[in-house]
Amino acid sequence: MMRASATRAAFVTGATGFLGRHLVEELCRQGWRVTALCLPSDDTRVLPTEVTVAPGDITDIESVRAAMPPGPDAVFHLAGNTSTWSRNAHRQYQDNVLGTMNIIDVAVERSAGRLVYTSSISAYGYQPGRRIKEDTPSNVWDQGDNYGKTKLHAEQRIRQAVSERHLSAVILNPVNILGPYDRHNWSRQLILPVSAGTLRAIPPGAATWAYVGDVVAAHIAAVDLGRSGENYILGGVAASFKEVVNEIEEILGRPHSRRATPRAVLRMALWAATAKSWIDGRQPSLTRPQYRRAVGHLLCDDEKARRELGYRGTDLRTMLARTIDWLRRERLLDGEPAPVEIAKPVVDVADEPHHVERLRNDHVRVYLATIEPGARTLYHRHHVDTLYVVMAGGLSRSEEPVRQRQRTSAGRSLSIAAKLALASRRRLTGSVRLPTGAVLMQYHRDFPLTHRLCAAPRNAGPIRMLGIEMLAPSCGTAHRSAGLHGVPGLPVEYRDRHATTYRIRLAPGQSTGRIHAGRPALLVLLGAVSELRWLESEDDCTLHNPGTALLEALLIVMKIPTGTN
Repeated sequence: MMRASATRAAFVTGATGFLGRHLVEELCRQGWRVTALCLPSDDTRVLPTEVTVAPGDITDIESVRAAMPPGPDAVFHLAGNTSTWSRNAHRQYQDNVLGTMNIIDVAVERSAGRLVYTSSISAYGYQPGRRIKEDTPSNVWDQGDNYGKTKLHAEQRIRQAVSERHLSAVILNPVNILGPYDRHNWSRQLILPVSAGTLRAIPPGAATWAYVGDVVAAHIAAVDLGRSGENYILGGVAASFKEVVNEIEEILGRPHSRRATPRAVLRMALWAATAKSWIDGRQPSLTRPQYRRAVGHLLCDDEKARRELGYRGTDLRTMLARTIDWLRRERLLDGEPAPVEIAKPVVDVADEPHHVERLRNDHVRVYLATIEPGARTLYHRHHVDTLYVVMAGGLSRSEEPVRQRQRTSAGRSLSIAAKLALASRRRLTGSVRLPTGAVLMQYHRDFPLTHRLCAAPRNAGPIRMLGIEMLAPSCGTAHRSAGLHGVPGLPVEYRDRHATTYRIRLAPGQSTGRIHAGRPALLVLLGAVSELRWLESEDDCTLHNPGTALLEALLIVMKIPTGTN
């Protein structure tokens, strides 16, 4: 028997995504109390004001426990990693399999009424030309991509929990989804390029297309009407990519394209994209799973969802017209693909969630930036000259809304050859390999920068950088080296108008003498966890290495007018 929706509570993952936004809005419209689990980097401003936002990550079970209220009527698990690049496989497994296992565990603990899991038609593998039904055997382990494998693996975990832990759960398998709020998927791949006249290829294959509103309605219906442990394929309109492109052209008033791109041409494009990826380390513009989808024929039978969930299909022209209307209202459809600065909000560097402030005074603001492999920051603005210390390096890429002039200087930790290689790689590929221990200065005051930093998925661990923002005006005058007794020499790592940076190296058991800089200074101990100490002009300090490995530190002596001390 259905309960009154006004008293019902829902817990939603992936709430700020394309499908998640529509689902949350419809739940709120129907009177549900909604709690949304959101990453710190999610733009929660897109959610209705009545939604309770709970920070967390599906891969962190404690954060899920803290976020999920007791006894929710429904848990809608939409969050997932949809990457088609093989180098993201490890992270994708963590998100799609381990993350789902965490949701299962907490849903059981909290006595959730029902779990509705958003899987994918990709869980059935690669079966071009075959009309897929719920009981069609999956060939994903032999013919599918990693995304499909992780989705099927997650489905298996859910079915296991249904049979062994009395979890009530329904699994939904949608096809290609169209509709408003899509900035990155089919809008980016088809609609915006058609609008701008930059569509380079029309895939020769065909697919099945669903409207986001129909998929949302099926999710809500699955709470009461779906049978526990069952899959429901959410299909729609079968159409070739050329038919979809021609429909877009018709709506936009463009002349119709006459033919699809031959398969052989796309195969050569795949080889070229793969070769480029080997060289620059970036995700290829065309991956093998994307190629197979483009040349295949995805067909399915959604009769079960129509019969049991009341699923309805919207015609192709309506779903495309509604998507295009939304793009036009958002001023994303102006003859060119959407500029990237519109795709995400831009925040000040102080508000970037991957940056954690460690120290602030009148002279400096110090933050620690941590970017996990495959992760990326929000777009953020730099406007203060900043000295960067690379605590743990790796391959990264700076994505910028528009081309921006930058000025960067590197310390002695980088050789001339390394500096040239860094500059050349950034110019040619847009990516750089940041070596651990490197010291770099970027002059954001004269060359403001808006960007987001993306860490390569193949990095062995997170990139960690200290950003030391120079807040106070510098006097630009030279000053003597700090005094060290018992350690011969104090090499200058980097010097400019703001500060002089010295590198200190201590062998096990070694100590420095009394360090007295005579000016405000920042002492940074380099290691797995950085330690910071601010020294006023009159302060002294002594360093000792009690460990068994070399200890390194940086002493950053500020060139600040004495009147500001």
